[in-house]
Amino acid sequence: MLPSLRRSLAMLAVIGLWWGLGPAAAAQDASLVRGAVSAYTRANDTRILKDLAEFLALPNLASDSVNIRRNARHLAQLLEQRGIRAQLLEAPGSPPAVFGELKTPGATRTVVFYAHYDGQPVDTAQ
Repeated sequence: MLPSLRRSLAMLAVIGLWWGLGPAAAAQDASLVRGAVSAYTRANDTRILKDLAEFLALPNLASDSVNIRRNARHLAQLLEQRGIRAQLLEAPGSPPAVFGELKTPGATRTVVFYAHYDGQPVDTAQ
């Protein structure tokens, strides 16, 4: 498997881990986290690959506002499917930011993932 695909799968697995295991259990033991991520990935690899393939199939050129909005809605849907409250944050003239929040009673720390979902055109001559 390509390293970039493996990293993407691991990220999706971590989101699933937090949803299924809860951060309190995950924070107790790093080996528990590694084992849970591994088990989650093995148990859900077909769904994870399907979700990733569907997402990658969406055109994501930053200047294509219609498809960028499709990307944002798709990401929000993926979060919601995993029990994470999602919303699109809008600013005039900009693509929506996808915000997801998973509140956990008793949590003492906050984890933030930040990533771009828009792409830039490729100049094949370079």
